[in-house]
Amino acid sequence: GCHVIIVADRGHAERVAEDKAADLALIRVHGRQQFSPLALSANPPRGADLTLVGIGDPQIQNGGSAITATSIRIRGVEGGRVVLDPPPPLGFTGAAVIDGQGQFVGLTVLKPVVAAGPPAPPQAALASAAAIIRFLETNKVTPAIGSASVEAARASVVRLICVRK
Repeated sequence: GCHVIIVADRGHAERVAEDKAADLALIRVHGRQQFSPLALSANPPRGADLTLVGIGDPQIQNGGSAITATSIRIRGVEGGRVVLDPPPPLGFTGAAVIDGQGQFVGLTVLKPVVAAGPPAPPQAALASAAAIIRFLETNKVTPAIGSASVEAARASVVRLICVRK
């Protein structure tokens, strides 16, 4: 886990709740509180074509923190999880997933593939917006519900830095 969590350009944060089964964590940010919430939709994706909005690994961006959008598709369901394809670039764990109708339908969860031989790219799955809404409500956070867009997702994305022990 993270020993220290920093929200780039915003301040330090602490984990206040976690759902390991869903790969979700709720953090509280100390300091500036100027965030743009993204409206969530409890509806499933309305098609296989999706857009990820996130911040790629800074090492790939020469230290940068550009917010980018990339296309991805639903490959199917494996082990009860919606699997996305192709695997997104490094750094896109937790990227917002927007469907073709502008609905926020979840976050990416990247799982390493354990296999013999050279390292394989991580498998990307979807933590659904419905699961996120349940998690937030369980932790007494009222989520914004409604339509979103790629532009709204760009405005709400922040980079989390996890400092491990």
